[in-house]
Amino acid sequence: MNTVSTALPASRVSLARLAFWLACAWAVGTIWLTPHLPQVDLPQHAGQVALLRDLLAGTSPWAEVLRVNLLTPYLIGYLSLYGLSLAMPIETAIALLYSVAFLAFVGACISLRRQAGGDPRLDWLFLPAFFALPWRWGFLTFLVAMPIGLWLIREAYRLSEGRRLRDAVAVLLLGAALLFAHGLVFLYAVGLALLIAMTASGQSWGQRLRAAAPALLLLLAFVLYKKLVIDREMQSAIGSDIWYFGGLRERLYAFLVYPNSAQPREFPIAPLVAIAGWAAPWLLGLRPQPGLARKLPFLCTAAMMLVLPTFLFGATHFYERFAMLLPVTYALMFGAAPAAVRPAAPAWRAQAGLVCLALAAAVIFARETWQQLAFTPESRAADQALSAVPPQRRVLYAPVDRRSERTPLRDAFLHYPLWYQAQHGGLVEFNFATLLPQVVRFRELQGHVDPMFGWFAEKDFRWADHEAGGHDYLVLRSREAPTADMLAGRRCPLQPVAVQPPWFVYRSACAGGPRP
Repeated sequence: MNTVSTALPASRVSLARLAFWLACAWAVGTIWLTPHLPQVDLPQHAGQVALLRDLLAGTSPWAEVLRVNLLTPYLIGYLSLYGLSLAMPIETAIALLYSVAFLAFVGACISLRRQAGGDPRLDWLFLPAFFALPWRWGFLTFLVAMPIGLWLIREAYRLSEGRRLRDAVAVLLLGAALLFAHGLVFLYAVGLALLIAMTASGQSWGQRLRAAAPALLLLLAFVLYKKLVIDREMQSAIGSDIWYFGGLRERLYAFLVYPNSAQPREFPIAPLVAIAGWAAPWLLGLRPQPGLARKLPFLCTAAMMLVLPTFLFGATHFYERFAMLLPVTYALMFGAAPAAVRPAAPAWRAQAGLVCLALAAAVIFARETWQQLAFTPESRAADQALSAVPPQRRVLYAPVDRRSERTPLRDAFLHYPLWYQAQHGGLVEFNFATLLPQVVRFRELQGHVDPMFGWFAEKDFRWADHEAGGHDYLVLRSREAPTADMLAGRRCPLQPVAVQPPWFVYRSACAGGPRP
């Protein structure tokens, strides 16, 4: 069979690039389709920012039980959202921050790919990667931190190859920002920077150590931070001493599901989308670059999928969240060699590779478009039910059924009533203020609703177990009417306020008025 070069005419390259940026616009557009994105943890992040805003303004009705934690490793994400929320509604601020984070992520990936000498056609792999497991779970601070981590890795390559002072300073500054953006992303990016420096080919050990110096200083700063702040607070943090490795089947999901979804049941064709991404460079006629330097990020990321636990230091999905970087680091391995020296590919095969990449992105964005639009009526119904709760009340939320009815998302309503906290100055439990790394924390971490409460409310919720917690209202979500045993109270009987299945709102007889 006759073969042709994989190079494309300039007009077709321009058209392909236009399609790429139109796809980016589509991706950003999906973020704005619904006021409340169907993400698991996002309402908690919105609630954190609302608490922070009121505490800093001196208007919080909960100042006696909450405090601001500026030593959080999530500071940059939360302060960014806080600043935006001063000028616009919290929902608009979130959509804007996510839009900027997506574009920054794509820009950082492209910059890293250029530094690695990769093929620009593989930039399509970057677009759906943002909408992987961390997106579905609403790991807002993680997604905001990720572009910073990728830029740090790019600067680490520059430093290992040129050893210029400005590159060393760039690594230090980006690392300092990352330390207060997200601790896990910090360890990933700085650890990779250290490996890149120490394995640089053609360098003496002295040159490698000089290139590694910024990463070593950053790791020293992290050790000091851990000793002075984290270790002391870990003693009172709930679940910080637990670790869980997870099953072997989930390790396979890390390569076939987590790069574009959170659960196989939520997106059954996830493996096909992932396989299209893995196959595309080979269809394009590309081959891995020689040497270790460009393969190192993918090899390290893949190793993380195999050896790290799924729960550690109180962090859920400890390794799974980094699966979003598997397509990114995979693309770095394939060089954009001149057409005269790189392997030729049949024209149809090269075109099939590009079509696979574009279709994979389009499928993900179509999924997001449909899910956002389908979730909107459920979101509005939930907001209508929650409007029965007056402002500035303390609320207990029991997610007896946390599944979306119009989408396949299993945990979309796990934390949903935190939107009431974000919009009306209330305090809803379970609350992220119980967790160690949050920007707003309970002054006493013990004595509040346990982080695992929402996961087991379906099986054993009873109001009698929580009526002494000082909650003014109970919000319960269930497809079936709550039983008398679930609602029975000894000291604080419940009075129905709003019954709009699957939402049930009750007022406690022990409830007080609005907080001063």
